[in-house]
Amino acid sequence: MAMEPYSEHAAATYKLSVSDDWLRRRQDLALPVLPPTTPEARHYFFSKIREFASATGKINYDMFTQQWNQSANGVTRFYVTTEVLRAYAKTWEKMNNVKASKELISDKLEMIQKSREIFAASHSPFPTFLIGSSSSAQPSRGVIDLGESQSIPPSLSTELAISHPLIPSIPPSSSQATELAISHPLIAPIQQLPSSHSSDAISDTQDDEGIR
Repeated sequence: MAMEPYSEHAAATYKLSVSDDWLRRRQDLALPVLPPTTPEARHYFFSKIREFASATGKINYDMFTQQWNQSANGVTRFYVTTEVLRAYAKTWEKMNNVKASKELISDKLEMIQKSREIFAASHSPFPTFLIGSSSSAQPSRGVIDLGESQSIPPSLSTELAISHPLIPSIPPSSSQATELAISHPLIAPIQQLPSSHSSDAISDTQDDEGIR
């Protein structure tokens, strides 16, 4: 994959940081194997990947890796492997899919942007009735303003309506009437109303006297 092994000459040629120098010594390479982390490395990747893509869309990662490592300088780009480029290519595919999707719905995205600007109304002042204080008493309907000298009309009630339930009166029984007469002698005992049978008997007697 066109990687130069580690040597004193390589160490003198490529001046690296302490961490990168430790890594290349562990890997026994002139430069450490690192993914594209710098802006220059990412730009190089996206500009060169199209050159190694065939007509069917398949990418020759072996040739791409060799050219990458041959031009690595130890400053903006380090060594890579085919596995590193394959993993990083997923980002490129995702960006292409996003770009293609935006192109398909570009007219809808433009309409959404216009709608956002219309509803934002950045050039219009905020309504004063939403930010100012109230200037009239609420509610403004159904209220009669009365002066100090005016009296309240009789049609308007200033007291709360109180409902009094109708409680039916139940005549006391004979035993209760006796107890009431004993405990309260001044109260006359309540006479029970004649039953239907008694009223029929009285009416029959009156009819007999009329015949006589």
